[in-house]
Amino acid sequence: MDKRYRTYTQEFKLEALELLMHSGKSAAQLERELGITKGLLLKWRDRYQVRRRGRGEPGSDRSGGGAGRGAAVAAAVGYCRAGARHPKKSGEHFQSSRGLKYAFIAGHAGEYAVRRMCQVLGVSPSGYYAWLNRPPSARQQTNEPLLAAIRGEYDASRQTYGSPRIHAALRQQGLRVGRKRVARLMRSAGLVAKGPWRKRPRTTQRAPEAVAAPNLLGQDFTASRPNEKWVADITYIETLEGWLYLALVLDLFSRAIVGWAMADHLRATLVESALQMALGRRTPDGNLLHHSDQGSQYTSTWVQTLLAQHHIQVSMNGVGNCYDNAPMESFIGTLKTECADAPFATRAEARRVIFEYLEVWYNRQRLHSSLGYVSPAAFDQQYADEIKTVR
Repeated sequence: MDKRYRTYTQEFKLEALELLMHSGKSAAQLERELGITKGLLLKWRDRYQVRRRGRGEPGSDRSGGGAGRGAAVAAAVGYCRAGARHPKKSGEHFQSSRGLKYAFIAGHAGEYAVRRMCQVLGVSPSGYYAWLNRPPSARQQTNEPLLAAIRGEYDASRQTYGSPRIHAALRQQGLRVGRKRVARLMRSAGLVAKGPWRKRPRTTQRAPEAVAAPNLLGQDFTASRPNEKWVADITYIETLEGWLYLALVLDLFSRAIVGWAMADHLRATLVESALQMALGRRTPDGNLLHHSDQGSQYTSTWVQTLLAQHHIQVSMNGVGNCYDNAPMESFIGTLKTECADAPFATRAEARRVIFEYLEVWYNRQRLHSSLGYVSPAAFDQQYADEIKTVR
């Protein structure tokens, strides 16, 4: 069951504060939904002095290296303060089109000095102001409604259509337009079709020298009490900045997610963080079974040492048999369907949405069919009440 006095990882605290900033909910409401002590959120806020993260600012741990070419120029604009970047070299990695450079300057005129941005991008201020005051050409005027029609078809196809199919759809609507023009507009707007060729990450990679534990779970997914059997796995979440990896620990008794961690890498520390969260919330009595796949993260020295320190028995899947961890596979399928069925814009957005799904919705509100249509938290509480009655 839950510890009487829970400990919280730094990742949990920061995600809770992100939710406080972006959800529009009060601290008191979020404390109730997350099941944490009254007043803790405000204490965490004062302690960490939380600011917006995940927007590509210098020093942010959520940028994930995907801030894009605009971030390189923004960094170069402040090169005199940083003393580390050359403006011309940074500008080479931005757009080569003069019109796009002018558009970037216009979009950031309130943030940086126009003269500094012109210097970084290698254009003249006079040229920028001439472009700014120039009326749109006839071609530009016709491109705007055409791009709107292209976006409509692109979104209607669930972002799966490339320029040939978009072009065909527009022709069926009676629009006379060349395929190369459609391709050029899609490219300039960043509209890229999703295809079956896209490489998916492999989260399970077995270390050749690792010795796997036997399968002690044996596809017996029943548990008579909390902290009797935990199952663990890693999955991936798609964002436009790149993959976000999510490590999970699930208690088979109530199907509650007792531990989780998110990162942009697949190192063993990801699994270790999820396990540390679970151990901070629960009090295993020495008769706990931890079941996972044979991935290098779970066979690593760090994770195996942590399990041994808490006298946790280790069990692992057979090679290539996903049914050995069916409840976790089922949960991941539910997560992808209900929460992550489309790519997130940023890793920061993905983290925020997944945190709220796990901690507010799934653990505490979602009715679970295998539990008699109560939430995992309610099922755990029912067990705790029964134990008190017996005693």
